[in-house]
Amino acid sequence: MRRLVAGIVLVASAFGRGAFAAQGAATPAPLTPPRYDGAIRTSRALVERLVSEAALPGLSLAVAVNGAIVWSEGFGYADVENRIGVTPLTRFRVGSVSKSLTVAGMMALVEAGRLDLDASIQTHVPRFPDKGHTITARHLAGHLAGVRHYRGNEFISYRTYTDVVDALEMFARDSLLHPPGTRYTYSSFGYNLLSAVIQGAAREDFLTYMWKSVFHPFDMRHTSADHSDSLIPNRARFYRRDGQLLVARFTDDSYKWASGGFLSTAEDLARFGSGLLAHRTLKPESVQRMFTSQQTVAGEPTGYGMGWRPRKDWEGRPVVHHGGASEGGRAFLLIYPEADLVIALLSNVSSAPLFEHEAQTIAHFFLEHPRDTLLSAAPISVLGRYRFDAVLRRDTIAGTVEITPAGRRPGWIQWGTGSAIPLVAVDTLHSDHTRFVGVGAQGVLNLWLSFQNAGFVGKWDWLGATVDVRGRRP
Repeated sequence: MRRLVAGIVLVASAFGRGAFAAQGAATPAPLTPPRYDGAIRTSRALVERLVSEAALPGLSLAVAVNGAIVWSEGFGYADVENRIGVTPLTRFRVGSVSKSLTVAGMMALVEAGRLDLDASIQTHVPRFPDKGHTITARHLAGHLAGVRHYRGNEFISYRTYTDVVDALEMFARDSLLHPPGTRYTYSSFGYNLLSAVIQGAAREDFLTYMWKSVFHPFDMRHTSADHSDSLIPNRARFYRRDGQLLVARFTDDSYKWASGGFLSTAEDLARFGSGLLAHRTLKPESVQRMFTSQQTVAGEPTGYGMGWRPRKDWEGRPVVHHGGASEGGRAFLLIYPEADLVIALLSNVSSAPLFEHEAQTIAHFFLEHPRDTLLSAAPISVLGRYRFDAVLRRDTIAGTVEITPAGRRPGWIQWGTGSAIPLVAVDTLHSDHTRFVGVGAQGVLNLWLSFQNAGFVGKWDWLGATVDVRGRRP
């Protein structure tokens, strides 16, 4: 009896410590390389402000450089009601980032000689109706097949499917939007069909195959399907915003594992990106295929490879990325192949502003100023208030930017009737411009300004649009 009581006390004590540790707003990783101290401090200030301004319930972030995770931290709450904090182990819905994982599984089959990217899908999914055109796995992976996307309320499903082939019934009878290869048309249903192709080529259940070929080889120990009827450790609670924070609507994602139904952690996604760059599981030529834009039959680039979007960042550096939106989740995974840098961002609310410019802003700190904390004040010579004009989507807008001497609050910017966006960081380490980073409810704003003659000229990036801006003192 004494041993039994002692055991109960030990278990209760351990649980109590774990529960207490989960409280609080942020859970930092215990060790980080000193060379990235500045980048981490600046990024942390930005993310804390983003969580506050955008009223996010929770956010998780991981950064990997040269195959090693150099920063991983949780912010806010995985469960708001019970005040359970986000940790690096918290699992989020990753939405369409699932497509990147699915394509890795597809390419493993290609390398094994079990799947021909350019063969008819009916080879492996004979139950799918013939559409009068040859549809291939390459078409599906590049959104070139002409398969439609969601309609109406199809983003939400209440039915549980036990086989990915059965789930094709939602769109199998519908006509193609266009002949395969002629146009780029984003389609999650196309990826659902791709999962059936993978399952047929692998000759085993799709989820079992994904564990064997992707999750396990890439050391993604906390990645799985989002089973609605299962107990999954560290799964976040999911939210939506409709004037106030609400619990996300129930949905059963078994109809779309491959296109948007996986759970993962920021660290697992960072490990996945690093594993691709290290060619740990897939050959370099396979990864290059995934990262390279496809073309239509007319030779027009689509801007989408297979499971990845190749782009250039603000400085012209090559990047690949994929974002994800789900009921109660938002995700973004960004890779700088030449720098071996991976950024993963996850949140448990569907309205979270986690997009390319947020991830690029953090990447900038790690690429250009890893040791420098950019919370410094702006130069005295540029302090003051300016009126500015910018052309945004054919509309000319006017506003005000004020630059103050405060280190952690170096100013604000406002235009129209919108709320002022506080500036949180200043980069004065370039000789030709000063860069300001602001954070508002809709996301991260970047300003690159060159000051001269009591005014400035420059550009900004806001909500995915980069525009010219010109300002002057009143």
